[in-house]
Amino acid sequence: MSTRNFKIIMSKLNYQVTHPPTHLLTLSLSLSHSLTHSLTHSLTHSLTHSLTHSLTHSLTNSLTIGDCNRIFIYTVQNPYFVESLLALGNIYIRLGNIDRGTMLIRRAIFVLEHAFLHSFKIGNNAQRYHFDPVHPINKLFYESLFKYMQIACLNGCNNVSVELGKLILSLDYTDSYCVVLLLDHYLLQSKDDTILKYMGIESIDAELTLRMCTSLTSPLKVTVEDTISPEYTMTLADLPNWWYTLTLTYLNKNQHSNAKIALQHALTIAPNYVKSLVKQIDPLKLTSSIWKDILNHNYFQNSNLNLNNLEELFERLSDGYALRNCSVWSKENNMNFLLKTLKEFLNQDALGINERFEIQIKNIQKWKNNKILMKKYTQNIDLDDFKEEFPRMPAEANPLDNNIANPDLLDNEQGLLHTYLLTHARTHLRTYS
Repeated sequence: MSTRNFKIIMSKLNYQVTHPPTHLLTLSLSLSHSLTHSLTHSLTHSLTHSLTHSLTHSLTNSLTIGDCNRIFIYTVQNPYFVESLLALGNIYIRLGNIDRGTMLIRRAIFVLEHAFLHSFKIGNNAQRYHFDPVHPINKLFYESLFKYMQIACLNGCNNVSVELGKLILSLDYTDSYCVVLLLDHYLLQSKDDTILKYMGIESIDAELTLRMCTSLTSPLKVTVEDTISPEYTMTLADLPNWWYTLTLTYLNKNQHSNAKIALQHALTIAPNYVKSLVKQIDPLKLTSSIWKDILNHNYFQNSNLNLNNLEELFERLSDGYALRNCSVWSKENNMNFLLKTLKEFLNQDALGINERFEIQIKNIQKWKNNKILMKKYTQNIDLDDFKEEFPRMPAEANPLDNNIANPDLLDNEQGLLHTYLLTHARTHLRTYS
């Protein structure tokens, strides 16, 4: 994806944005060569070290004590400091003011984008570039894109969310933000028919449910340790959420035979997703005789035993998927299809069940051999990121004082610029000299 295309994505949501003159921005992108001859990029503050430390220290103190009014004042005084833009943007989003929060997130991305070197082409030659997601300021870029990806989805711009998700993965091939656990939903909502391509599968057939998919052609691979043998390399086709979403994709196209195959494979590698979905849709269903009989079936009980110390990981994976997709699965036709397929699936003979257990165990073994990925998803999955709306503070708990945090101060471009120049006069005198 070129920088030009990235700008087109940024313009998809029609919000008024206050942009500063680019020579006043305070970030730059540095380039270094690692021992492996790959190019490592890191964002750095172009302000003096002492001023950067002072600004960051002041903001950190305000965040620590939860002083939102001080963060607001700080942002007005430093309207192009990415840390404060993200902090205040998140506060407004938690207050339900999505428009105001989006404006601040977009301004943060504007500042970050203009730090890029001309030699850094987003999405091109990704194997040669390393944009470390652990680097403190690089994290700001990822956090801004991730939040904007969520906002775009909430505004119905699912194609934008897909492109932003792909952009994040092209720069962070370790998937620190668990994007591959959300991207399938965005593809589903955008009516994108290329989900098989992303999973690295040319076609779906009945035999697919009886063998482990080992395709390594997926454009979006889940990167793991280099020492792992190819048979344990994971692709999107090894992630349960993609199979459950593929089922919905086929149901939307009235291709019930393909949907059945996809769901059977999903039930083979991760049957615990069913309980999470039913619980999220209607907890009372779990007490009904129909669902009790299904979930107490030996297949589900033995599958739990097969997890063997991966229960926490698969519980978080399934809970996240259920939160994000319960509204789609809750439709009557989809639930009826799920129930019917489940009954047929559980009525297989012992030989069929044993074959599925073999596939399930191979999939679980892949997870166990990918300790980095397993640890990352166990620690980094935040269930709030999977909810269909951003978590909100109670109205009576509004931490912003209207007498102090006047929103008009954030919209007044000339006022922001004047305040900024006064606050950092010495720094900018060097720029003009």
